[in-house]
Order: sequence, then structure tokens, then C-alpha cells
Amino acid sequence: MTAHAIPRAKARRHKVPVLSGPFTLLVAAVAAAAALISYLLWPSDPVALDVPALPITVGGVLFEIPPAAIRVKLQRHAGQHERLDLVFS
Repeated sequence: MTAHAIPRAKARRHKVPVLSGPFTLLVAAVAAAAALISYLLWPSDPVALDVPALPITVGGVLFEIPPAAIRVKLQRHAGQHERLDLVFS
């Protein structure tokens, strides 16, 4: 019998996949981005109704907008905005 006809027992070693580290970092980065976006877009505490309207300029047009109508709390300041997220009930 020849040597190549004899079956050999293959030793199987359990290796950790090489991409597990970068995959873990990618999952952590996506989770952090999702947490940041959900925090910024989460409805904040209600604004008092007696607060004066804010002078906001959008596209060169001046608007007087009540702060309670501005959905994103980072946009609740007077001045120029590129876009503005509003909600009216």
C-alpha cells in the first residue's frame, strides 16, 4: 500500500475568526451612533407656553417661531438656520 492511500486523522483546532475584533468595533460604533442620534431626536421636556417667540431666519426669510414648535432641542436658538424641524399640534 502506498503512503497517499492511508487516511490521516486531521487535527481540528478551533480558531477565533480574524475579523472578530474589527467586527466588534464596527458594532460598537454603530451602537454609539444610534444612541447619539436617538438622544438628539428624543422629545425633550415640554417648553413653557408663555415663552416669547424666537426670531429665526431660514433661507433669508425671518420667522417668529414659538420654542414649543421646534422639535429638535439643539435648534431652539435665535438666528440663522439651514433647516428647522417643527411640529404643531
